[in-house]
Amino acid sequence: MSVQEIQAPGVRIRPFDAAAITWLAVAAVGTVTGLLERWPAQFGGAGQPDQIASELTTKGTVLSPPLFMLVLMALGYALARLRAGRSIGRSTGLVLTILVGLTGIIGALGEVAAPATPDVPRAVQYLGLVGALLSLAVVATALRALMVARRG
Repeated sequence: MSVQEIQAPGVRIRPFDAAAITWLAVAAVGTVTGLLERWPAQFGGAGQPDQIASELTTKGTVLSPPLFMLVLMALGYALARLRAGRSIGRSTGLVLTILVGLTGIIGALGEVAAPATPDVPRAVQYLGLVGALLSLAVVATALRALMVARRG
């Protein structure tokens, strides 16, 4: 088994796939949890629990990025999965996931560093470290996939 992929009978998972799918899954779970618990985003100014649904599109929750970032990551991942090797669509998708990942690192660390408020338990803010690590994994694996695609 190589470092490039994990293989099981009939299954082949590349690091980029694992990172991007995990990022999307954790972000989706974080979105649902943040909405149910009414934990608004803290980075860039504390959000309002009473307006969490409307703030979801622009600020996200303390546990998840804004909705537009979820959509961009899903789109980037879908484009990156194009099988045409060095295709412009594949490269565009990888670059898009890198940009979303970099933004995710900033946002997740911003949630950790934001001042505590009565609306969100401080321990919950520390979960932003998980988001930062997953975003870093997406960036690293997408960069690697982009370099491999460029070599042909």
